[in-house]
Amino acid sequence: MPISPGSGPAILLKARPVGGQVADRLAPPRPDGLELYLDVADLEDTGWVGPLRAALAEAYPDGWPPLIVEGPLRSLDGEFFDVTRSSPADLEVVFRLAQVGRELGAMAVNIHCINPSADPDRFSPERRDRDRAAALEFFRVYASACRAAGLEPQVENVPPVVRMREGRYLTSTEGLAPEDLRFYLDRVPGLRLTLDLSHAGLFVNALELAWGLQAASEPELQTPTVASLLAGLRNRYGLLSLDEYVDAVTPYVLSVHISNAAGLLGEGLPYRAGRYDLDGPISRLRAFARYFVAETIEPNPERAAYMREVQARLLELGAGILR
Repeated sequence: MPISPGSGPAILLKARPVGGQVADRLAPPRPDGLELYLDVADLEDTGWVGPLRAALAEAYPDGWPPLIVEGPLRSLDGEFFDVTRSSPADLEVVFRLAQVGRELGAMAVNIHCINPSADPDRFSPERRDRDRAAALEFFRVYASACRAAGLEPQVENVPPVVRMREGRYLTSTEGLAPEDLRFYLDRVPGLRLTLDLSHAGLFVNALELAWGLQAASEPELQTPTVASLLAGLRNRYGLLSLDEYVDAVTPYVLSVHISNAAGLLGEGLPYRAGRYDLDGPISRLRAFARYFVAETIEPNPERAAYMREVQARLLELGAGILR
């Protein structure tokens, strides 16, 4: 079920709880809170939780900040996290996310709606029905575990080519289009959406490539995996603009990942560096989202240079909690 419009979103910065990332994100101008990407190693050894709680208590003496915990791209068995494979390792990931989220006093958990593979025959109707049935059951277990821990469960849309932070050329048939996301959001009680604007923009770009409105000129795109992807997209989806994508899912949104996009692989770009003018979507999402998360890909993960640009722009737009 969609959520009702609320007050202006809190502004969060993305960080992994290792190295100097948390200290960098908590430096002035301090954000309202953090979204924490948790790698598999962070779920296997949670010794960082206590020091992080101490750092947050010092940085926010007047009240606990909003926190979101995000799950890893690989699972506890070393394979890619996949909502359609019905794996005990993936289920254990969500149970550990819920436990860590509760220990941190987080507000929500986020996992990717993803089934990464290089299989060229991924878009068959039979495969889609099987994947949807498996993912629907997985999300029900996930949402139940989050609610039992006092956390809101979220799923995130993904780009059509998923690099998995490893430079891979894999595709996902789940988590792409608004209608695919709504299939789960309408059927799993309490499930909400993390709308990643960069991922949505990459999906729109891929549709234009699939329908011949853009030319796939980059040499790295001339691969069987990409060719199969574009054929599958053309068979399953019509053209869509970023504005239409946003409008189709806005009522379901709890948090928004903010960065720009270009082409088929240009993910996580600085606010003004990609194809899209993000001011319009952000203005519309402000009435529905509870959290805006700056999530640009940084040249140096220890320093949130581009994220700070997003933070500043959100404040200029009046989209955060102004202090």
